Amino acid sequence: MDENQKIPFNFTYYAMKLLGKNLYSNPWTAVSEIVANGIDAGANNIYVLIDIRNKDRAIVEIFDDGSGMSYEDLCLKYTLIGRNKRLENENKKGKTLGRKGIGKLAALYLSPRYYLYTKTKDEKSSWVIDTQGILDSDIPALNKVEYDDNRLISKLHWGKLETGTMIHLSDVDLRRIGPERLKSLPVILADYYLENVISSSIFVCIINDDKDQIKFKKIKKNINFDTMYAIFDNTGLGYKNKIRPKVFLTKETVDPQVDYPRHTMKLDESKYICSGTIPMMNLQGEMRDIPFKMVGWIGIHSSLDNNILKRNSENGKKIQNHPNALRLYVRGKLAVNNLMNYVASTAALASYIEGEISFDVLDDDMFEDASTSNREGYSISDPRIKKLIEIVGKIIGTLITERTKIGNAINKELAEIERKKEEAKNEAERLKTLAEKKAEDERFAKENAERNAALEREKAKREKESRKKAEEQRDSAVAEVEKAHERLFVLENNFTSEGERYKHAIHLSVNFAKEIRSLVCDFEDFDADDYKDFDKIIEIIMAIDLSAAKIENLPKFIDSATFSLSSPKIKTDIVRLIKEYLEAKGNKRLQYSFNVLGTTIKELDFPEILMFIENIISNALKANATSLRIESKNVNGKCQIDFIDNGKGLDSKYLSNPQAIFDLGETTTPGGFGIGAFHMREIIEKMNGQITAIPSMPKGLIIRVEI
Repeated sequence: MDENQKIPFNFTYYAMKLLGKNLYSNPWTAVSEIVANGIDAGANNIYVLIDIRNKDRAIVEIFDDGSGMSYEDLCLKYTLIGRNKRLENENKKGKTLGRKGIGKLAALYLSPRYYLYTKTKDEKSSWVIDTQGILDSDIPALNKVEYDDNRLISKLHWGKLETGTMIHLSDVDLRRIGPERLKSLPVILADYYLENVISSSIFVCIINDDKDQIKFKKIKKNINFDTMYAIFDNTGLGYKNKIRPKVFLTKETVDPQVDYPRHTMKLDESKYICSGTIPMMNLQGEMRDIPFKMVGWIGIHSSLDNNILKRNSENGKKIQNHPNALRLYVRGKLAVNNLMNYVASTAALASYIEGEISFDVLDDDMFEDASTSNREGYSISDPRIKKLIEIVGKIIGTLITERTKIGNAINKELAEIERKKEEAKNEAERLKTLAEKKAEDERFAKENAERNAALEREKAKREKESRKKAEEQRDSAVAEVEKAHERLFVLENNFTSEGERYKHAIHLSVNFAKEIRSLVCDFEDFDADDYKDFDKIIEIIMAIDLSAAKIENLPKFIDSATFSLSSPKIKTDIVRLIKEYLEAKGNKRLQYSFNVLGTTIKELDFPEILMFIENIISNALKANATSLRIESKNVNGKCQIDFIDNGKGLDSKYLSNPQAIFDLGETTTPGGFGIGAFHMREIIEKMNGQITAIPSMPKGLIIRVEI
């Protein structure tokens, strides 16, 4: 080996390059892999320094106080790609994380050239690997260089360690890593490992400019248990005791009668089967029952609203780039950063879930590796993944159900308070009216008594004051005429106010009829060649149908309108409009419920939006639904409204493409024309919105509108 000056790898550069690019999707994943090598080396402390004073040529140093590597270790272990470290049980302090022997390629993902420093109790040496300009067919090698630690930014800290290994990477491109992402590195790196499994301490230092001092800070997990409403925990480590006895689920602005903390929940872990066996074929092709055990905690937060979260914890939301996630660990190392992506949950509260679970059977030495080619995910068809999703799916379902129940209870309390307020308001108005009427009667009685007294006085003085009596009689007659005029004026105003609505309704009918007349004229203007443009013909026919439907439904719209119908356009709160319309309309066959967490003010065509709601109701009834639930929330600057029924759901022919029900002519109703859903999509798209059909489980249908 060139007199101990050069140690070749056992892979060509082409093979190492392919592996390095496919294994990691971002720099932090690669950094975590190098840190994992230090953990497997039995290091007590691992240090990560990132110098981003020049982000396109950043410097990364990762070093530990492990036992270091001798020349023999470098030859037989470090440069051997594909070595199973677990077979040699190198980590005496805990579990050995890796088994493929390819984690060292993380350094090549970060930089094509890096230095390796190592010192044992007997010797120290430094090496460099430089793949710049080499051919794919070449075999890379560790080239020994003079031990010079002056190039190290962490020279002083490295010098204090008696033994250990240092990886020094230069020219690392971190331009795509934003300031907030850099700031969150300690928290993100902490998420890569389970604290109760990893015995090593990890320290991080980030240098942004020349003024920054080299100061390493120990990383720690940033989990806000104070904001959780319910939790599952079978670790035996007391995570369930970290949540508060009570948490707020409302803002301070809601009614004081509802604004109080609610009791949190701890799920009984004994009700969930988290261990057992799975029939699997081992590496020798033999079927065996492989034992499994899911251990961890899963919680659901009280809210995503930072105003509510801050009422439960002064930290509120966690720092940017660290959202709620269900993290999956294998042998103490992060395997999937959010298992919720594997769980087919359409629940609105799925984003409230956070947790950390272990499922070591996914990386059992006796069975095939379940991970995908990039080592950042798993095959959904693997029976171990299926079993894991089955286990966590039941736990997540319970957490979401319990959070939904308390949310519904709060909404019910608010509705009852509003109902009582409305009753009190009506009673106050009734009493005020009675008082005003009583005062008016007393005033009239007083005036009548005075008038009778005057008449009596006039009768006694008739002969002497006949002229005065005549003037008084004339004044009295004038007053009566004026009162009659006032009564007529009130009647006229009432008639005009009520009649105005119907006058405007006739005005709208005329306008809709004119639209039909114009569209029919367009249709009649087609010559023989025009009829080849079938799409244009269908477009005109559909426009005629929509205008005709508006006229047909106009009587219903008149009674629902609370504005001048001289124009169908109004600007209003769309979610409130839908809620008030359904509550006023009622339906003996459908039970309505609401969960309003978001809304938007929108200019809309009043007849068209009510047609849309009527179509929702009609389709639910045709599907034999008994309930219709309306949920709304604001997501990414849009208002998302879900209409959820418990009917028989979509016909099987639409399950592969639910959006097809909005196409013209598509219908699941015998004898139907397939027009209603088509108009629903037209109405939403006119509002610059999007409509989606989502099959609900185990039955029913969700019509989702995003505006």
